[in-house]
Amino acid sequence: MQDKEGEMFIVIVGSKSDLAQNRAVPAVFAQRLRSEMPNCKFTIETSAFENIETIDQLFSQVGREIVDGKYYTKK
Repeated sequence: MQDKEGEMFIVIVGSKSDLAQNRAVPAVFAQRLRSEMPNCKFTIETSAFENIETIDQLFSQVGREIVDGKYYTKK
């Protein structure tokens, strides 16, 4: 997402959290990556198969970040 000044934010999303036994990227890697990216707002793991609420949570958090971080211009 970009605001009128070209600033953007990043969200790291891990999908298919219901298949933890097949994990290719450790969760600590995502946290380390986040700490190295100053414009990364949050990380989240999702599962559309097992827990659809995590998808809702992802979009809610992104929406809150857009509004609270002023990443839009009201017309």
